Amino acid sequence: MQLGAASVAELLESLSRNYVEEGAFAAAVIESAERGDDISKEIVRTAGAALGATAAFVARRLHMEEGEFDLVLAGSLFRSPGALLLPALECAVKEAVPGARPVELKDPPVVGAVLLALENAELATGPDVHARLAAGATTALYPVVR
Repeated sequence: MQLGAASVAELLESLSRNYVEEGAFAAAVIESAERGDDISKEIVRTAGAALGATAAFVARRLHMEEGEFDLVLAGSLFRSPGALLLPALECAVKEAVPGARPVELKDPPVVGAVLLALENAELATGPDVHARLAAGATTALYPVVR
């Protein structure tokens, strides 16, 4: 049984009482889908389509449906080797907002926040600043264990 549960009842109880980490259940479903489980595959495709529809809704609300823009995908679920979540998301979002370009977030989110603050303060934000911020944030947030 997944997530350390001995039975379906135990799994449901663990989920309902928040004994399972938030992302663990989603990761388990994606892992099961990658192993070929048809129900898990459908869950992942449905989730991807729902995420794409939500992104498209936000883009329309921001009047971005006519232009091109990066749709930044953050989170470990998008780095999954299986090709189920991302294609479903892309299909749903591109149907409504063809100019959306899904891209994986490469740097910690704090880098974007600092760059935006620097731009608002009318300070330099060139590639060298971005590179130094990304390196520093990655080192600070994910130190190398020695």
